[in-house]
Amino acid sequence: MDADVLCASVHYDSGMDNAITQAFPGVMAIPFSAHPGIEQTLSMLFNEAAETQSGRQVMLDRLCDVLLIQIVRHAIEKKLVVRGVLAGLAHPRLGRVLVELLEAPGQPWTLDSMASRMHQSRNAFARQFRDVIGNTPTAFLTQMRITLAQRLLRKGKPVALVAEDVGYGSQPAFSRAFMRELGISPSAWVSENKPQR
Repeated sequence: MDADVLCASVHYDSGMDNAITQAFPGVMAIPFSAHPGIEQTLSMLFNEAAETQSGRQVMLDRLCDVLLIQIVRHAIEKKLVVRGVLAGLAHPRLGRVLVELLEAPGQPWTLDSMASRMHQSRNAFARQFRDVIGNTPTAFLTQMRITLAQRLLRKGKPVALVAEDVGYGSQPAFSRAFMRELGISPSAWVSENKPQR
């Protein structure tokens, strides 16, 4: 039996492990019959890879983005993950809160405000979040905020403004959280990572 094999490597700007990639199983086989859209995307990707037209790399990058989204959707729909962010997104109640956290980590979230979104007590929410995601709500939120901060710092935004944008009341509080997560201060991290202008 003939088989086409596609190998891909996905890189993130953040120095932290990406929460979504951590949720994937080590190996995931997706039959085309289970997700015909993936076959179409792969066909376009292979055709583009064989071409030498202008815009080839941009097309390949975008098709890889589409393919990754399709794989994430497939993993969620087929419940291929039982723990982590993908499992949380697939969860009927927790998914809504998780989407809000991922879309706006800089909001003034508290354990109470997160729990109220699910109409649960603080303890019940924190327990369910930890059981499904594998991390406490506070630790997860901190990781999302620091990941966002790294993106903003890399674009050249001043540390004080980044602290405010990612939900910290003061630059010292942001710097302490940044240091706890990455073991380096924001200013030292910026000097080691050239901003993208």
